[in-house]
Parts: sequence; structure tokens; C-alpha cells
Amino acid sequence: MKFDELDRLSDEEFLRLFGRIYDEFMKNLDDDDYRVNPPQWAALMNLVGYFNDLAEKSHGYIDPVKLQPKLVSGCVTLYVTVLSLKGEDVKEFCSMLSKCISFSLDATTDGKACLSVCVPDVFVRKETPS
Repeated sequence: MKFDELDRLSDEEFLRLFGRIYDEFMKNLDDDDYRVNPPQWAALMNLVGYFNDLAEKSHGYIDPVKLQPKLVSGCVTLYVTVLSLKGEDVKEFCSMLSKCISFSLDATTDGKACLSVCVPDVFVRKETPS
């Protein structure tokens, strides 16, 4: 299929095609080809700690963090019913978000707010000897 033919696909057909291409691409990557990037690892660990504190203060919880080196980024998700940030809390929240490459806020079917963030480059490709 050529790229100029993509606009003829329905959304469902496009997503199926994208999924197949992505799966094939991921099969060619190996976790052993990646190493921890210490500064970004520290940023992720700080964010996990911060989200854990928010969860405790807000009677919420965070999803267990699952890392896969070949996915490169590290993501964490916080679930709360109410999240109240005031004064210095807002500055700290914004500081934590500044380390992230993505941020999403969604509502769950059980009435919680779901805040998901990703820290980029937690893992980087190992250098190959020349």
C-alpha cells in the first residue's frame, strides 16, 4: 500500500494497518539493546514518588509502573476522585510536569480522574562499538 492510498481507508482499517506495522516494527527491537539513562531515570523516579504522595494525600492510587526498555519512555498514571492543589503545590505540580513529554487527563467510568504522564528517554540505545 502506498501512502497516498491511506486516505481511502476507514478509521478502523487505518488503525488495523497501523497496528500491524507497529507490531512488526516492535518485533525488530530488543530490550537488551537499551540501557538506563540515569538523569531521565531519576526524573521518572521523582515523578513516581511525587504521584505516590499525591495519591496518599488524595485517597487515590497509582498504577504499578511497567517499564520496557525498547519503548524508551517511562509512564505513570495517577487515579484520584479529587485533587486539590493550592499555592506552592501548583508550582511543584508544574515543575514535575515540565519533565514529561506527554500529559493526559481523563475521566474513568467510576468517577475518578486519571492523570497519565510520560518521561522521555528513560532508556536509550546502547552505543555499538565501531
